[in-house]
Amino acid sequence: MSTTADAHITRTAPSPVVLGHSSIGGLSWRPLDDLGDVRSKVLMKSRDCVAGLLRLEPGTSERVHVHADAHHHGWVLQGEAKVAGYPIREGSYFHIPAGAEHAITDVGPEGCELFYVYQPSR
Repeated sequence: MSTTADAHITRTAPSPVVLGHSSIGGLSWRPLDDLGDVRSKVLMKSRDCVAGLLRLEPGTSERVHVHADAHHHGWVLQGEAKVAGYPIREGSYFHIPAGAEHAITDVGPEGCELFYVYQPSR
């Protein structure tokens, strides 16, 4: 006779996601047409979060937009620009709260590349 205690339940444990330099380099830059001349590499996507790289070429800008129900975090990896009118450069961090209008503008001569996390607010 089998009891609940005897039942074997298989659960899939969450697994870490680790991408090496060559794995990231092999990902394609994809245009984000709704934002202008902006390209992205999505590194991780789950039900409640997206993380990736964003690239803007020298002299380009992102269109003004709002994430009505999500926070947007960014860390500048190289280059310089302005986010919501504030200057950013390599090593800078920014947080755009849900509902705040913003854009990346005034991209410098080296372009601008950043790591971003897009996280819905709860």
